[in-house]
Amino acid sequence: MSRPYDIVVYGASGFTGKFVAKELCSLAAKGSFPGLKWAIAGRSKGKLDTLVSEISQQYAGVAPPGIIIADASETDGEGPLQAVVDMAAATRLVLNCVGPYRFTGEKVVQACIQASTDYLDLCGEPEFIENMILKYHDTAAEKSITIVHAAAFDSVPADLGALFAKRNLIEKGATPSSVEMYVKMLVSGNAKPGLNFATYQSAVEGFGSVGQLRQVRKALAAKQPRPATVGPKLKPRKGLLGRFPPYLDRVGGYLIPYFFADPAIVRQTQILEEVHSAGLPPIQFGAYLVIPSLRILLLMIFYFTIFSFLAARKWGRALLLRYPRLFSHGTVYKGGPPVESLKHFAFTETFVARGYSSAVDPKSGAQPDVEVVTRVSGPELGYVATSILFSFCAKILLDERRRSGDGGSIRLRHGVLTPAVAFGDTGLIEELDQDGRVTFSVVQA
Repeated sequence: MSRPYDIVVYGASGFTGKFVAKELCSLAAKGSFPGLKWAIAGRSKGKLDTLVSEISQQYAGVAPPGIIIADASETDGEGPLQAVVDMAAATRLVLNCVGPYRFTGEKVVQACIQASTDYLDLCGEPEFIENMILKYHDTAAEKSITIVHAAAFDSVPADLGALFAKRNLIEKGATPSSVEMYVKMLVSGNAKPGLNFATYQSAVEGFGSVGQLRQVRKALAAKQPRPATVGPKLKPRKGLLGRFPPYLDRVGGYLIPYFFADPAIVRQTQILEEVHSAGLPPIQFGAYLVIPSLRILLLMIFYFTIFSFLAARKWGRALLLRYPRLFSHGTVYKGGPPVESLKHFAFTETFVARGYSSAVDPKSGAQPDVEVVTRVSGPELGYVATSILFSFCAKILLDERRRSGDGGSIRLRHGVLTPAVAFGDTGLIEELDQDGRVTFSVVQA
């Protein structure tokens, strides 16, 4: 079936969608998307027209995108509206930038499956992701469609970073046992972090649906294998009196459990690697957010305690969404954070991977005797790194489809996947390293 477009960016006129659209243009201008045929999609033609005008002025050498009007928030019974299906059918790949995904994401996934179109999103909502695996993995695999959630900062650095660390252990002849990730945000000057309202809304709704997440995981566990890891159980790091966050010298900060989607994605990867017979031993995974000072730590504990209490209650969620700046220490913006401020931020994710040499029996109860430290580094994570990662995932997916069409062996798996399962055997890490903005490195071998 002939399709007029290679990529459709759905939700391109939103705050994050604009970053994605412009990053695609930047890469196309450098030759990364030769002959790119693409479109932007959403519900407001006026906003899409404005974006086309901006893009045409900034990237005169790149073919301007087509415009598709589609709105997944409108429903037609149990399935998506025909306009959403038509959008999916018009392209080889849909990039879904519209969150919270729990409200409209499934309609876009359904449309892509119906149209046999590949799909990537920016989702960091474990309930939605795991529910899509539960409901659509088998169908997508049967139709040879690749659907990848969390294909940006949630959770490419974490998922591919854990895989990168695991493979470095294997290269040393060790049997991998565990990987611990330490995420640190770097700030220059007195810049203040900023968050788009849609990202904040996703977090509010996610914390308020813990019961639904448990139900999805219970159903998913009944279908999926349970990978057997080696070595003693990885224990959470504890500080003073077993409760206060510990300080870890090697990463230079206090540690709090990483409460975003990354741990859930990495653990799901260990399962999907077994489902797809990837031949990689599963690991235990722990993740921490590194807080550089006691003052920031106490502020975070204060706001997170209030947030957690309110997010667990319907009236509390309404309050959080009505007064986002009040409950976020002024970091949430309805129209997105000031773009100029983003250049002052960067991130590092440090991975400490441990495993067993051939001289030690993992079943003996001994501690791992081999350690590797790796790192993923990049610019501001929420929007700058996200648009880079998302665009490179799109490039790799299209490249792999072309390889297959040219008679080459496709290195991309099919089904509803995590980033490492989808892209682990492709050249994604190497291409990101070559680009130089988001990089993977070995710190200690």
